[in-house]
Amino acid sequence: MMPATFFDTWAIMLKVLGVVILVCVINPVLFIATVPLILGSSWIYRMYVRTSREVKRLEAVSRSPVFSIISETLVGMVAVRAYGQTRRFRLAFNERIDRNVEGFFAFIASARWLGIRLDVLTLAFTTCVLYAAILMQWLGFSISSGLVGLSLAYLVQLGDAFQWSVRQSAEFENQLVSVERILSYISLTPEPPLTVPSRDRLIKDTWPSEGGIRFEHFSARYAPELPLVLNDLTLEIPSRSKVAIVGRTGAGKSSVVQCLFRLIEADDPQSRLVIDGVHVREIGLHKLRSRISVIPQTPWLFSGSIRENLDPFHEHKDRDIWEALEAVRLKESFGSLDDPISESGGNLSSGQKQLACLARAILRKNQILVLDEATAHVDLHTDAIIQTTIREKFSGQTVIMIAHRLETVIDVDRVLVLDHGHLVEQGHPFELLSSAFTVDAKKKKNGCGAGNRGGGAIIGAKRQWFASMVQETGEENAKKLYQAAKEAWNEKERR
Repeated sequence: MMPATFFDTWAIMLKVLGVVILVCVINPVLFIATVPLILGSSWIYRMYVRTSREVKRLEAVSRSPVFSIISETLVGMVAVRAYGQTRRFRLAFNERIDRNVEGFFAFIASARWLGIRLDVLTLAFTTCVLYAAILMQWLGFSISSGLVGLSLAYLVQLGDAFQWSVRQSAEFENQLVSVERILSYISLTPEPPLTVPSRDRLIKDTWPSEGGIRFEHFSARYAPELPLVLNDLTLEIPSRSKVAIVGRTGAGKSSVVQCLFRLIEADDPQSRLVIDGVHVREIGLHKLRSRISVIPQTPWLFSGSIRENLDPFHEHKDRDIWEALEAVRLKESFGSLDDPISESGGNLSSGQKQLACLARAILRKNQILVLDEATAHVDLHTDAIIQTTIREKFSGQTVIMIAHRLETVIDVDRVLVLDHGHLVEQGHPFELLSSAFTVDAKKKKNGCGAGNRGGGAIIGAKRQWFASMVQETGEENAKKLYQAAKEAWNEKERR
């Protein structure tokens, strides 16, 4: 569209310029009248461009919510009708349409404003041409009536052409915003290469075979102007272990996962992230990301069959896919692997979508599995299925769990507690809780427990981060978590 608009703008502007020059050559006195014509049209053009650009932006901004509510309504049509919220969504849709029409009406009104003023300007110039011809004849100068008629004939066409040239030039300037956005995308720092042939060919097909992960003085930030989200982080995740990363909001838990997939890069060249002896910065993104399975907080399914969602590259047999579905208790939900899945998994519940992502990870059989708040939006029954499946199917793999719900991570092999990008505490949950609960029991025995409610009882001279997080879940729940951690520790000792 922009090249055509650019060509149209210059073609019409040259036509307008040619008409003005022709009229002035026929009657040189009109060169004086062109000065206010140029000044007036320039003022009108600047006013119109500034206004139309902002109005166009408002119209474009108000258009997105219209598309958004249409999409949301179509996806959740069943829920909207089931809960009797049809009128509410209709009113919301009408409100967003009204806002969009307000911007569009203002844009049309600004075009009418431009048209009226350019018509007045053109009419004034045409009047000057007529009176100049009469004045020159009265003063005794000879002017051909044919030339005067020729100039008037062209001036009749000047009004529409003048308006169109101004509108097209304003439209061209508005379309240049798209060029600016493209240039801004081009100037973004690109991702590392997908493949590094010189290094990728040296990596075995079985890598990572153990799943050991080590962060060495790792610092990272999301943008150069933003603060560090990981600050000189040093930690080690043993191979074939089940590790939980916990912490307050903003502690850097999800940032660790993003660094693992190289979604954000290390801020310091000396920072190292090593997986089974391989520095991830030395290999391609495809090699790295294809060897790590992830179950995100928001599960994503594609429009297609269940087979295409679990095995998009057709690498597995149907028997393997059915076994994966059976492992996550979804086999009974599908009669065939060709059963359709709607866009974003709209025909499945939130728990079913999460279980389908878990089945996809089982099929991949990668040595490292990452669960980023995978059970945050599911019920306790689905949560129990996920935890049981992980214990059964990923017992020999490295499992990294990011969680706020402490019940899901109380039986892991190691807890890593982060705070503002630093590793502040690590160890088995029972080890981190045992000393705190022992101190708490002694204080209660001595009659000091009543004055230490709210977390103070389990925090001694040195702050115990994980214990304080457990205590904040409530006294009864804290006891259950402590008992679960103790049972997991005893089970580990027996092994």
